[in-house]
Amino acid sequence: MNEIFNEIESYYFSKLTYKEKYSRLYSLLERVCKQLTTDESMDFSNLFSRLYFLCAQRKVKPQAIEIFRIHARQVLQSNLFPYTDEDFQYDVKALCETISQFLHTPISVRLQKALPTHWRPLPQHPYTSERRKRLRMVVDNWDEEFIYGFDEAYPDNAPLQVYYKEDFATLRDILFKGAQLNLLSVTSDEGGILHAELIVFEPDYLIDISSLSACYTNYGDTPLNYLMNKFRPQESTSYILLGNAANQFLDDCVNESDDMPASFESSIQKAFRTDLLAYCTTPQIDRNYFQKAKEQFGHIQQTLALLFHQPSYHFDRNKVMLEPSFLCECMGLQGRMDLLQIDGKNLIELKSGKADGWNGTIRSKAAHALQMALYKEILYYNLDIPRQEIHSYLFYSVYPKLYAERSAKGQIQRAISLRNRIVANEIRLKNGEGEALFQTLSPASFNERNDQSKLWRDYQCPQIEKFLLPFHQASSLEKAYFFQFLSFIEKEQFLSKTGDSQLDSSRGFSDIWNADLTTKQNGGNILTDLHIRQFEGNDGIEHIVLNVPFYDESFLPNFRKGDIVLFYERNNETEDVTNRQVFRGNVEKVSDRELIIKLRYKQRNPQVFNTQSRYAMEHDFMDGSYNTLYKGLYTFLTAPAERRDLLLSQRLPRIDLSRTLTGHYLNEQIEQIVLQAKQAEDYFLLVGPPGTGKTSVALKSMVEEFYADAQNQILLLSFTNRAVDEICDMLENIESRPAYLRIGSELSCEERFRPRLLQNITGPCRDRNEIIRTMNDIRIVVGTTASISGKPELFNLKHFQVAIIDEASQILEPQIVGILCAHNNAGQCAIDKFILIGDPKQLPAVVQQNPSESTVKDKSLREIGVKDRRNSLFERFYHRQHTCPQEGILAMLNRQGRMHPDVNEFANQYFYGGVLDIVPVKHQVEGLEFKMYPRTETDYEHSLLHTDSEDIHSSQTEKKNPDKEKNNPFKEEISKKAFSSAGELYPYLKMVATTRVGFIPSNFPPLEDSNKINRNEARIIALLVRSIYELCSLNGQPFNAAKRIGIIVPFRNQIALISKAIRDLHLPGTDDITIDTVERYQGSQREIILYSTTISQPYQLDILSTPIEDNGIWIDRKLNVALTRAQKQLFVTGNKAILCHSPIYNKFMERYEINGLTF
Repeated sequence: MNEIFNEIESYYFSKLTYKEKYSRLYSLLERVCKQLTTDESMDFSNLFSRLYFLCAQRKVKPQAIEIFRIHARQVLQSNLFPYTDEDFQYDVKALCETISQFLHTPISVRLQKALPTHWRPLPQHPYTSERRKRLRMVVDNWDEEFIYGFDEAYPDNAPLQVYYKEDFATLRDILFKGAQLNLLSVTSDEGGILHAELIVFEPDYLIDISSLSACYTNYGDTPLNYLMNKFRPQESTSYILLGNAANQFLDDCVNESDDMPASFESSIQKAFRTDLLAYCTTPQIDRNYFQKAKEQFGHIQQTLALLFHQPSYHFDRNKVMLEPSFLCECMGLQGRMDLLQIDGKNLIELKSGKADGWNGTIRSKAAHALQMALYKEILYYNLDIPRQEIHSYLFYSVYPKLYAERSAKGQIQRAISLRNRIVANEIRLKNGEGEALFQTLSPASFNERNDQSKLWRDYQCPQIEKFLLPFHQASSLEKAYFFQFLSFIEKEQFLSKTGDSQLDSSRGFSDIWNADLTTKQNGGNILTDLHIRQFEGNDGIEHIVLNVPFYDESFLPNFRKGDIVLFYERNNETEDVTNRQVFRGNVEKVSDRELIIKLRYKQRNPQVFNTQSRYAMEHDFMDGSYNTLYKGLYTFLTAPAERRDLLLSQRLPRIDLSRTLTGHYLNEQIEQIVLQAKQAEDYFLLVGPPGTGKTSVALKSMVEEFYADAQNQILLLSFTNRAVDEICDMLENIESRPAYLRIGSELSCEERFRPRLLQNITGPCRDRNEIIRTMNDIRIVVGTTASISGKPELFNLKHFQVAIIDEASQILEPQIVGILCAHNNAGQCAIDKFILIGDPKQLPAVVQQNPSESTVKDKSLREIGVKDRRNSLFERFYHRQHTCPQEGILAMLNRQGRMHPDVNEFANQYFYGGVLDIVPVKHQVEGLEFKMYPRTETDYEHSLLHTDSEDIHSSQTEKKNPDKEKNNPFKEEISKKAFSSAGELYPYLKMVATTRVGFIPSNFPPLEDSNKINRNEARIIALLVRSIYELCSLNGQPFNAAKRIGIIVPFRNQIALISKAIRDLHLPGTDDITIDTVERYQGSQREIILYSTTISQPYQLDILSTPIEDNGIWIDRKLNVALTRAQKQLFVTGNKAILCHSPIYNKFMERYEINGLTF
């Protein structure tokens, strides 16, 4: 652990600015805390909670280190506190003493001599009776009346005392030491005891207001309703579709103008196209349905006309916004309103159903009234709008009528208490207590009010019994499987919301309000100072075009086309998503100077956006992807027993050897693989190592064979949209050009495949029957696992004889099990058999949990191969074939046509046991392509001065071509280069010309650089690029950078630095070079791969390299993918002093290090 204090020394004694020092030291503290809590069962959303936990665990007084934390955050937020050098010294003293106690390691002698020997008095922060709007605290302990804990903003060694007995007594059963609370509207009495109107448990876990209000029923306001709604299959009823259509009607009627009035025909068409599959599979979509819809459209249009013309309603058509979103960290809630006046003081929520009737009067439903009350609270806590100034109306479009809503403190307190209990259940599920929780469930446990109404007896109680039945009927093995993966998904979702423990990274959504600006910028996760340039859209504002300012050279935005984002006003350091109204959308275009956002909800009024303001953009998070996983797990429990037994290895997969091939394929191996796939009745596994053509050859051949049978319907899946694009490309290259249909959005689909999207293929169809016929006629459906999981209605329209899943080793079991267990309304499996294609030695699924958290201890599950929940179903079945082999189930492609054998040598020997052979194709049997190059440095220097001389030699005797020399761009370009660079460049030029694979050592980067950039390696990469360019010129070959060069790095900040280093070369064509992470490069290839490992700190080796054992062979999957992207040449650069601690990297360096080259 001496390296920690060595690192502190290097920062403390450096010439870095205070801001840079605080940034480095804050990151170091966070890293140490993450390392020390990585195996704890608790999860932490911020450094405050981690520090409290460690201080309590190790009996360290927290006040001094908390002051350091607060000072560092103030600096990093650019709100510089009035510090002095003395402040900084005492902050470093606090850091060193805390880390020393945490690690049981003495402070280095040099630091002890430099830092103060005694403490100055720590500040005191006595509470007064002044009201505080929000106080974040961490719980230390509690009794029957009081909660004791520590304040995030005002550190003290003595805990706060909070009274909670009356209004929030339910907290007693769910609190735990280290839990975080938000106290809202807080006052202090004469004894210093705090009283809060609201106490919010674990506020960083946001609950959606609509999901919370759905828990309010006639039989009780129970968190069990939230639990049940997580799992129940997605319903498509005429009532749900009518509600969705009503929202479309509202949008269109608000956006209408005198010259473009809204029409029912246009609006219902939009609603129909939005829920196309649901409309095609839902009963009771008949003339009566459309009559009801038309009636509601008329009510909405008439009511809005009245609303906008009567001053008493305070609404102005030109000052309203549709579907505004809010994230309320204060209350632990998020919500999306239907209609809001720009000033936030007038609010409407639309409901297409009926209100409650009582004694001949009509009143709003309790769940709907609660929604409105919570929206008002959000407007108060987020935008500081006094509650009494907010006019809120429920709009029941079936009548139609507007109901003015009022809220009461008790109503809000009960709702937050319910929210707290919901979050407590989520934590129980995350912590593996799901089975214990479900064992207690019965209809009676839902019926908190002991309701005995006809509605309860005849409908609600039977529905709950139906929901619980699969849990009661499941076998012990099925329950174990369900609850193990339930806790795994819950943990992943919790980490996605609140943050993970990975070093140098925290991918939690709560970082949006917990992380400081500098941390966000270092990760490229925020764009600030954006200015609106123009609005676009045919009917309202659909796209916003923004100008992007110049940022620091090492900053690279972590945003890509298709990303879901939040967009909000940010004119100063205090404004963020928790005190601004946010707009949700997708990135349609992002470049250095321009950003285009497609709004999720089109706006009518430009006044919604202040064009004089500055804006910010951050990543959004949607719970929808997790919701499909929960429903998928429940689908597993309700699937036919035969399918459940197959997935749990309780029966062997069957084979029909009587089946024969219809077609002929590339070679004998491919024909054998296609035959095995055809003969398999349940499933078949194909291992496809790098470059073996698993998609372009094997998958293509399987599709041709299955498609030859006119009865076969084929489902083709992969995890990423890029991989689905490759499948589409493969289908386009089949000679017969079979028709196919793609499920997904336009933004996630390559432009040339967009005509194949479901919405475009069915566009010309005039009614439901024509759509159904069209879909039945198209026998191939393509999509990502997420897009197909989100369209369960598909399986009521089509029955698939085979599903082929590409890149299956990157798909977690819960992400695929719902699709494989999908069944139609008759209970029949929607997929007869499935084929999994992947490679367990390439990149796995992206998971936030560490190995210890993912390990399965249940004996029955381990016996069937479920040992690590981070593994894919493909991996489990693959390993089972090694322990319990069965003929005809597993095959492996072993001829690769990508890499030259010398490039493939290391991966083949160390990762694949030497079994890979070449096809061969042309470049695999040829020598190095740059035959002509300067043989000495003197020759090269001479060539720079006399580019028309003949002292550039060739390895073979060649007659010079006067025309080639005359038109050689090399001469024109290198004549402009500075002569002083020749000595630096020549070794690289020669190396590229004579070396197939090489490792170039790099020195430690300058101290002022962050740990995610490496200037030395950026310079090495630039020298390699320039060498390749000049060698292409010299040898009369086209440069074609996009095809020739690929650059791989582990961090996005290094991408920015390398991009700048290459731009500074001023070489034509280099803008086309793709620089990206290894995760983004899987599935791609280039002639020459340049890999900058970048890391400069020992702890980063765990980020770069995470070896796994596969049948006795240690494999570094990231390194495997990086090395096997290269076709002809491969060059790796890295810090030898760091990389040598990895046995695999050490072997690589010993084999390929280029002597004499270091930068």
